[in-house]
Amino acid sequence: MSEIEDFMQLKENVERKRQEVSRAEGGLEQMMKQLKEQHGCKTLEEAKSLLTQISQQADKDKIKFEKALKKFKDEYNDYL
Repeated sequence: MSEIEDFMQLKENVERKRQEVSRAEGGLEQMMKQLKEQHGCKTLEEAKSLLTQISQQADKDKIKFEKALKKFKDEYNDYL
């Protein structure tokens, strides 16, 4: 392969990578916009913090539900 062919192939590869970067940046921008609109988060750090809070609350709610279900079954098991 000649140097010109090598250069042209390299140029094509660089252009493809630029396009990939552009698509990735556009996707990131769209996801950040959606994150802000749906959850009020301006940064990924805020989103991670919110996710942690939601996960912790979900765990607490699950425990509450399991206790309530057990109590219900204990009280009304004869009717089920």
